[in-house]
Amino acid sequence: MFFEFGQYQVDIDVDKTRLFYENAPLVSESCSCSGCRNFENAIMAIPSEIIGLFSNLGVDMRKVSEVYVNCSNSDGTLFYGGFYHLCGTLLAGKSAWVPNSPLTSHWEEEQAFRVADN
Repeated sequence: MFFEFGQYQVDIDVDKTRLFYENAPLVSESCSCSGCRNFENAIMAIPSEIIGLFSNLGVDMRKVSEVYVNCSNSDGTLFYGGFYHLCGTLLAGKSAWVPNSPLTSHWEEEQAFRVADN
């Protein structure tokens, strides 16, 4: 299925992505820190448009591959970042992962596409 995200054009194999997430562990199964446990519960507070986007891609948002707390507000609200896997092909757009060497890469923030901003 064809999707556009900012500068990126991707062909996502939604069925294969959904199959991956059916077998992937919940974030709380691989990490027991309070941030990961809270993230799994906080998914329910994410706007329905975002949940719908991820669902259309075949992604179970509770099964994030990496999650971290970016910052917190004085009221205790946490702002998370994270990574999800997709099965498919990048058709257009420059990858945000830039090689440092044959074995390592770094993230170029200006190349990234944000689903939502603070």
